[in-house]
Amino acid sequence: MDSATARFTTPPTAPGAPTLNSATAGNGSVALGWSAPSSNGGSPITGYDVYDSLSASSVLTSTPTMVTRTSATVSGLTNGTSYYFEVEAVNAVNNSLPSNELSATPVASAVPGAPTLTSAQPGRRQITLSYTAPSNNGGSAITGYYIYIGTSAGGVSTTPINSTPIDYTRVTVTGLTRGTTYYFVVRAANKNGAGATSNELSATSD
Repeated sequence: MDSATARFTTPPTAPGAPTLNSATAGNGSVALGWSAPSSNGGSPITGYDVYDSLSASSVLTSTPTMVTRTSATVSGLTNGTSYYFEVEAVNAVNNSLPSNELSATPVASAVPGAPTLTSAQPGRRQITLSYTAPSNNGGSAITGYYIYIGTSAGGVSTTPINSTPIDYTRVTVTGLTRGTTYYFVVRAANKNGAGATSNELSATSD
């Protein structure tokens, strides 16, 4: 063969390492998401080995689960226990180097804890409420807040003034009667429902 026209091919190698982007705790499970490696080593990626362990130092000694997509939910986990995760890409040659490591702690799905009502500022026929998120979201993202109003201490309505959760922590309640004292509590909500009631604050509408 003419050396000027000879062609040389590089044999395929193992893929590059994927990037583990997220480890989201659920009820007895953790949902993982990762990005494919920038290089497949010259051979198509056939799947990913997902490793989980109770120890950060022994993740790769566990038995992996093979998946063909870039996400997986690891189930059958113990709520309240921390787990550690890594992922390897696989092609016909070999496994890649492991991804970065992420950890998550599964939690039982529940409603949120109580938010904290921090202020009730009066205005003309209105009162502006401010509150902070609960320290415990019940294992699911907070979707918003319900506001409850009454005209006597401990006597707020059992029906919130908003039919859907309000997705912010400051709200102005309008259309009030001047000179009337109003009492308020707040409840945070997640996908499982409204949680515990906040402390109560009052203010008198101007």
